[in-house]
Amino acid sequence: MDKNKDNVIKYKILLLGNTQVGKTSMLKRFCDEQYNEDTLSTIGIDAKTKFINHKDRKIQLDIWDTAGQERFLSITKNTYKGSDGIILIYDLTSKKTFNSINNWIKGINEAIDINKIGFVLVGNKSDCEDKDRQVSFEEGEILAKEKGFPFFETSVKENINVNQVFVAIIDKMLDLGIKIIKEKNGDNQKLKKDDKKIDKVKCCLDKKKNNNTNI
Repeated sequence: MDKNKDNVIKYKILLLGNTQVGKTSMLKRFCDEQYNEDTLSTIGIDAKTKFINHKDRKIQLDIWDTAGQERFLSITKNTYKGSDGIILIYDLTSKKTFNSINNWIKGINEAIDINKIGFVLVGNKSDCEDKDRQVSFEEGEILAKEKGFPFFETSVKENINVNQVFVAIIDKMLDLGIKIIKEKNGDNQKLKKDDKKIDKVKCCLDKKKNNNTNI
């Protein structure tokens, strides 16, 4: 794939959620196509980059894996600004992690406007046995609908819906980029899907990134 910087749309995505929900495993599954049952919790912050082709666009995803432990939250919050998308994950075998979702959303909104970034809610570990499940699909879906977020249940272990999560957040970020262009130009008409639109979206996103401080 051509990785010429002038032709690549760059996005910064955060993986957020309590410890042990599967953030690190999701990062490795998506970026490295690997899964390790004994993956250790992230200490502080880790990151990987993946280049993909999507809808005739060349996209660079800088995906940040953040620690879920409370003592690292101050570090994690410093990464919110400049983010283009957030994947918020809970463990559907742990009601505690699901009950923490609203606190995560509140903390995110204190730093950035969730409505101006791509956002996906994920319930991980759908491969678990029914007896281990503590959060139903319906509970996750209802919460996501209340907040206006796309929702997926995933199994990082079995590689179920992992790619779909990233496709969904990329589509949302692209849509938001186009919306910014419309507002800037005062144009309420639907923009045609041509090379000029792609160039404008890239330019807008680059300016957004240059105006934010990234770690």
